Amino acid sequence: MIKEFSNVHIFEYNGVFLAIDVGTLSIFELNENMKDYLLGNKVDNQEKEMMEEELTDLLKKGYFQDSGKPQSVEGILNCYNISLQNTLECPLNCSYCFSKKIKSDPRIMTKQTAHDTLQFIFNTFDEKADSFEIYFTSGGEPLSNFPIIKQVYEEGIELSIKYKKRFKTGFTTNSVLMDDEKLEYLEDAQIGMMMSVDGTEEDHNKNRIFYNGEGSYKNVIEVLEKLKNSDNVCLNNTQALTVLTPDKGSYIEVLKYLVDIGFRKVNMKLARNTEKENPLMTKDMLDDIKKKYRDLVEFLTDEILQNRWKYVIPVMDQNNMLGQIVINMALRKKVLYRCDAGKSKFSILPNGDIYPCDFMSTLPETKMGNVYSGIDSNKREKWKQLTCLELEECKYCWARYVCAGTCYYSRYMNGNKPDLIECEMMKFLMERVAEMIYRIRCDNVGKLRHLIKLVKNIKVNSHDE
Repeated sequence: MIKEFSNVHIFEYNGVFLAIDVGTLSIFELNENMKDYLLGNKVDNQEKEMMEEELTDLLKKGYFQDSGKPQSVEGILNCYNISLQNTLECPLNCSYCFSKKIKSDPRIMTKQTAHDTLQFIFNTFDEKADSFEIYFTSGGEPLSNFPIIKQVYEEGIELSIKYKKRFKTGFTTNSVLMDDEKLEYLEDAQIGMMMSVDGTEEDHNKNRIFYNGEGSYKNVIEVLEKLKNSDNVCLNNTQALTVLTPDKGSYIEVLKYLVDIGFRKVNMKLARNTEKENPLMTKDMLDDIKKKYRDLVEFLTDEILQNRWKYVIPVMDQNNMLGQIVINMALRKKVLYRCDAGKSKFSILPNGDIYPCDFMSTLPETKMGNVYSGIDSNKREKWKQLTCLELEECKYCWARYVCAGTCYYSRYMNGNKPDLIECEMMKFLMERVAEMIYRIRCDNVGKLRHLIKLVKNIKVNSHDE
């Protein structure tokens, strides 16, 4: 590839050549001569002069070069997202659960620790921060220590008024401990809720099981039916968190099923490898996974072109692997950080220990501090430096400003090298999303404008691990 145009990725789609401009995230259609010229192949001299003139004009406009400012760390420090692990106890024995490896004494958060944690959050973090969001996401089942959820909600409101900060809280639940007493409290509160559900009863019960081997699907459906009749917008808009394991069938059918039974958002994520010796995802599974994702992207594209948004809107979320890529590419939003871990996002264990994220809390050596002793400023500064431009394998990659480097946890577990499966999937999905945008733009630019308007209003919520 010609040096001046190295910041472009070219691939073929349905007989045409598409280019993703790394610096602007713009998508171009190229003819074969232009494709050959950019790749450094031999072209006719007359054609070459015409193309050079056109490309010179595009270079002046900022295309095909690493231009524009990606996000800065300052831009993410106005909102802090805290995952509060109020317990490590759980009645389920899910096949892909990583929380069993977390060490904390005690394993259940006390009211005093919860109080002290809130004081630490509101008194210690950046004065410029205007928002604190606290979610009960990982560890054990949050509802097994429901009094702490209530305490954090009530004390958090008081502190937000005192310090003039915005405050939100919510939890992710497997639903098996939900009862009428808890629902009655939640009905009168403003607490967000996400339910762990993996699709149909058959799919769900393959992995989300009790210790006796029984599935937990019926518990999810019983709770969901009650939420449908709620007057509380937080409960009525409960989201689904879905882990896509290799044995999952059609991703289209998973999405349609969950939307049809009542979920407004469906956050679908590939299972993450947490065991080197027994990985959930292996390279020989990628062809099947790619086909399922290709089918899903084509389905969503068809729905948009038919002006049907029922199944499109639930996917458009920063916590959805595919949705995040659509949002960033549609808005041409360049990002430097894979996530906000260790910068404005932290995970706090029942004993008050602080980690960069929930997955990292399984690794004692990555501890950043404690709510009583504070956060090690040197460790936090190192996390601020972990942009994709500081990662050797990522800084020249064409996908860098959308992928922003593979998951920090996956990288750590892989000897500080990118997780190759995750890396390949991100590039694959970026190409498919580029095809989606190109196809919609060619067919009906008005639909593309509507999609852009839709994703502009997406707000990221962090109870997603």
